[in-house]
Amino acid sequence: MTNTIIFDDPHDYADYISRYHVKGVGFSGGEPLITFDRLLAYLEALKTRVDRPVYTWLYTNGILANRERLKALCDGGLDEIRFDLSANGYRLEPLEQALHVIPRVTVEIPAIPEDVSTVKELMIDLERLGVDHLNLHQIRCTPYNVNHLIDRG
Repeated sequence: MTNTIIFDDPHDYADYISRYHVKGVGFSGGEPLITFDRLLAYLEALKTRVDRPVYTWLYTNGILANRERLKALCDGGLDEIRFDLSANGYRLEPLEQALHVIPRVTVEIPAIPEDVSTVKELMIDLERLGVDHLNLHQIRCTPYNVNHLIDRG
């Protein structure tokens, strides 16, 4: 889906991206690796059907990432993978696997006040591993988490 338009066919989506000269496409979700074959079909359509480079990235918690899937994503043309490590207990294994396969690896996590000391330690590991980017973003308040945020003060 993009701009509330649903694309059931990868080729239709690639044609849309081509027609409107979109320069970059991010795959997010939920968790896009849950529908891995579908993700790969859309990625491959973008890379083979659009007549100019389209930068592609994927947001994931990394839980479903493995070497085989990461290699398939790389072979399909994925330019960047962004891990929300806060969603998997700050486990580094999926990220470490991606560093050997995907051209650009980013960690993108919410700035959770209770996790400051964990993130400080994490930053040292990320540099040691050679992670390209760290993006700390705001905690987003939604109808689904507002009560939990209020409870935290």
